[in-house]
Amino acid sequence: MVTDDPWVDDLVTIAQTVSYTIWRNYKGFAEVDDIKQELLEWSLRRPDKLKEWLSPDLPKQEYRLGIKRLSKTFNRLADKYCRKEKAKKLGYSVYDEAFYSSGMIEELLPYVFSTEVITKDPNSEYVSGGGGDPATAGSFIVSVYDVKNALEILSKEQQAMIEMKYADGLTLAQIAEMYNISESTVSRKINTGIRSMNKELGGDNPWG
Repeated sequence: MVTDDPWVDDLVTIAQTVSYTIWRNYKGFAEVDDIKQELLEWSLRRPDKLKEWLSPDLPKQEYRLGIKRLSKTFNRLADKYCRKEKAKKLGYSVYDEAFYSSGMIEELLPYVFSTEVITKDPNSEYVSGGGGDPATAGSFIVSVYDVKNALEILSKEQQAMIEMKYADGLTLAQIAEMYNISESTVSRKINTGIRSMNKELGGDNPWG
């Protein structure tokens, strides 16, 4: 599709690209054209937002930023749509899926390294009434088990640093001294590890 309005062509191209990219993760549950239609219909309902992001009058740098914002929004919307289609075909609710934010992972890490036999969290169950973080799909002990498994994907160094911080209570300065590196490097390695765990566990809750 080629028009006299470059922003329209950009919009359609982004919708097509995102639709195909997300579809690859949900083959058998959604069709590329249906995903694309969902994104274009969303766009038609929000002309003010499109004008803000893709106005031909915008400077090139701001226009490119608008393209990035639209791409990010389309990715989130396409993933939501496909999750719903998958749930519909498999016969479950999207709110039965469990999600772990980086903050939740950090709260659960001390229990992952604990030698005590824990049957539930002393403060809460880390379970909400649906669409929470993580959702009703998991009890506290299952949540701890999930985080423990996600920890295994990290390098031994990252695992050790995370254990020192969240189990042993060491400061970044103390860990940095042990490895003879800077505090910022320790912080980066730990944060990168937690983000990797977050991704392994399905990413942040898309329904939040």
